[in-house]
Amino acid sequence: MSTRDFEGKEVVISYDATRCIHAGECVRGAPAVFDPEARPWIAPDRADGEQIAQVIRRCPTGALTLRFRDGRVAEMPDALATIALAVLIAAIGVYSGLGRVRPVLERPLHIVRRLHSGHVGDYVAWLLFGVAALGALFALT
Repeated sequence: MSTRDFEGKEVVISYDATRCIHAGECVRGAPAVFDPEARPWIAPDRADGEQIAQVIRRCPTGALTLRFRDGRVAEMPDALATIALAVLIAAIGVYSGLGRVRPVLERPLHIVRRLHSGHVGDYVAWLLFGVAALGALFALT
């Protein structure tokens, strides 16, 4: 199994190496806790548990999770709500015949359709763009 727990006095941080894409949100958010040069590279006692929880919320893949030793729950973004929002945005983009929405999306969708050639590489590029857009939405919350 590729998940490893890093135990501190207040929190336990779990790291799943197979999910990590090395976006660096953890290192930038709490460099004292997440130091790739140190061994072990995660030191949970170097910051307050709530501060660590805020940083872990920004992990784009969910490779990092946190549990408080006293049983408190670290509030994480609701994955179902995020997926529902993404599906709604995609549905509006694909089905642009929704009356008032159509004039707003007509020009951007025309540009997107012209850029998309139907090759597999385009699908990968748009997938990465979508993931980046969702990451930006997470960063705003």
